[in-house]
Amino acid sequence: MADNDTADEIFAPAAVTVSRQCDGSMLVENTMPLADVPDTVVDVLESWVAKQPDATLFAEKRDGEWRSASYGDFWSRVEARASRLLNADCNGDRPLMVLAPNSIEHAVTMFACMMVGIPVSSISPAYGTAGGDYARLLQLVEILGPGAIYVDPLPSFADAVEAIKAKTGLQVLGTTNDDTNAVVAFDALEKAPASSVAAARTRVDGHSVAKILFTSGSTGLPKGVMNTHRMLSSNQIALRQVWPFLAEHPPRLLDWLPWSHTFGGNVCLNSVIFNGGSLYIDDGKPAAGLIERSVQNFRDVAQTVHFNVPAGVEALLPFLENDPEFARRFFVDLKVFFVAAAALPQKTRDRVAQAGLKATGRPVVFSAGWGSTETAPFSTCVHDASDRADNIGIPIPGTSVKLTPDQGKLALSVKGPNVTPGYWRNSAATREAFDADGFYRMGDAGELLNAERPADGIVFNGRLSENFKLLSGTWVNVNKVRLGILPLLRPYFTDAVVTGHNRHDIGLLLVPNPAALKPVMNPDDIPAEALAVPTVREAVQQALDIYNRDHPRSSTKVARCGILPDLPSLATGEITDKGYLNQRRLTERWADLIEQLHAVPGANRQSLRFLLARNA
Repeated sequence: MADNDTADEIFAPAAVTVSRQCDGSMLVENTMPLADVPDTVVDVLESWVAKQPDATLFAEKRDGEWRSASYGDFWSRVEARASRLLNADCNGDRPLMVLAPNSIEHAVTMFACMMVGIPVSSISPAYGTAGGDYARLLQLVEILGPGAIYVDPLPSFADAVEAIKAKTGLQVLGTTNDDTNAVVAFDALEKAPASSVAAARTRVDGHSVAKILFTSGSTGLPKGVMNTHRMLSSNQIALRQVWPFLAEHPPRLLDWLPWSHTFGGNVCLNSVIFNGGSLYIDDGKPAAGLIERSVQNFRDVAQTVHFNVPAGVEALLPFLENDPEFARRFFVDLKVFFVAAAALPQKTRDRVAQAGLKATGRPVVFSAGWGSTETAPFSTCVHDASDRADNIGIPIPGTSVKLTPDQGKLALSVKGPNVTPGYWRNSAATREAFDADGFYRMGDAGELLNAERPADGIVFNGRLSENFKLLSGTWVNVNKVRLGILPLLRPYFTDAVVTGHNRHDIGLLLVPNPAALKPVMNPDDIPAEALAVPTVREAVQQALDIYNRDHPRSSTKVARCGILPDLPSLATGEITDKGYLNQRRLTERWADLIEQLHAVPGANRQSLRFLLARNA
């Protein structure tokens, strides 16, 4: 493949069939049949171990230096740990819960479980560092019913371990023992013979549950999504068909996305395993004081595919635009720039494109996809050049996407080998999740970008559960309002909760950016008081004026805004590891503030706590 790769050289041709159903729905399918799917993820890993035992599979930073594990070394460690896990308190009905950040040890444990048929459930480390409030952690333990929990590093989660032991008495496993014997080291478990590991492995097939990943709980209690080996394998085989360049250029990733979520744990991790690539585990993330680590790591590793979420891209942009050498290193070997979890704002995408073109003289090839924890996660993927940031592509091979009229929109549902058989120990939720034809109801809306050329893709049209009606009966598309106004509110604000359910008009509760606000505020002021600062207040007023000029209808026009008193919390489920807001949870928490926001009369233009749009 040439250095000046184009989208046509990277992606497979896009072609779909569209069939109209008698109920008014449309069925969209990729014309490319799904290729043969391996039985298990472990089988795929073993095949690459045989082909390239000395190649780097994982690397992580330790004391400022990269330490790596080859395919052969990693496989040996997985087999050894699998033999120990057979003598833990886990089995096919009693999963292993993992409370740990991304690491080589975490990966060893994960694949050891999958080797011997123990479902593994990696959960967000934030639940174990919640400042003494471990309600969500204990809730997940109750839902999962694990046989044991693996914790690493122990000092980071010592209080959480104490809470778990006091509440459940579960066996806690670690890489080393602790002084109180509350944690049992893997090596302290009896080692099962190789024949037992082999026998356990023969009982694992495509229908076996490899992972249980929890939903964010944005529409209720978290649910444990069963991810089978066939789900994971079919997803990656379909991705390879869509992105044939992977066969010639095995992915080299530097990635922070958490393995407790499907993007990091399935897309990033498995794309490396299935294509003989290398994963450098980023110890940074898009947060103050940590993004600098990521930037340094990108100086070390020239990636071939960049996976990220919009919040992560926004954090990287200043470095890409202001440091030419860093930008060159970032883009030099890059084949695809992939963003998921939420649509990348068009202005942000344009800035990335400009930075990449300036750094290398080549256009940046963007891609995106759409799916959920229940679909492993790809259901669609962009595999053609598209100028639209909200284009989620077409169905991947083997997967059908149905668009059904609902609430004045087209609800999206999915059927295919990538779809979960259901929720762990929750038959009621499983029944509710599927329609009469066996399609999984995603809860999202979309529409064909071009009905005359359906291969151009599907445009994401927001979450049905997040949308609401004004008192006039008019539906408000929360996602479109957010994406429309957020670029105008930066840098002082990073996101917004959209309000107005059963109200006369639309409001916003803005998420402040403390780093951007600090230079324009007094040292004793707090971000929640930012609207009292003339510079900020005028900037927000101008943003509302510009946005409302282009969005004058009641379903889009923003009439009032305020600021969230506290930053959304990952630990309480107000923001997910993927970087998007849980609109429902935040509107419930700040119900009183929303009541006050919408009670401010239109004539009160001088309120410093809230800001009303001109001509609201």
